[in-house]
Amino acid sequence: RQDGDFSVRELAWSPAGKWIAAATKMEGTIVWPAHQMEAAYRLGDKDSTGVSFSPDELLLAATNYDSKLTIVSTESGTVEYTTTMPTTMSTVQF
Repeated sequence: RQDGDFSVRELAWSPAGKWIAAATKMEGTIVWPAHQMEAAYRLGDKDSTGVSFSPDELLLAATNYDSKLTIVSTESGTVEYTTTMPTTMSTVQF
């Protein structure tokens, strides 16, 4: 695209360096293997605010401006847990 704001709000490397995740303003959360630049999967479609990998690298937590917390399997992108928090979260940490 040529219009819009594609700001990266937060960037996270998995602990062993296998994965990279970006929380972006217009594209949601984008996750890709560190050895390539093609996205493995995406979460949401906009307003992602924070990303964090679990210490064992098996899970990824992502937050957005709709106060939604989503936890997914890092390998498959399958949603393991989701909830809506009482307030907007600007970051997340395991």
